[in-house]
Amino acid sequence: MQPIDAKTLMATQELLDVSEACLVSRLSRPTLYRHIAAGNLPLVKLGRRSFVRTDDLKAFLAGGASHAAAR
Repeated sequence: MQPIDAKTLMATQELLDVSEACLVSRLSRPTLYRHIAAGNLPLVKLGRRSFVRTDDLKAFLAGGASHAAAR
């Protein structure tokens, strides 16, 4: 199985797990969780798993964190 690059993840998935969001954003797990805790990036919980919406991550990375948090 070939590794999936960040662009492919962003283009093909609506939800990214935390590990994938870290890969795409090039942020460490603790830094990503700090932004989530601060309300800069919404987190979606499905059962016990945590996900970040691809659109929210795109907005956050583009500097529109306030737009992503408004969802």
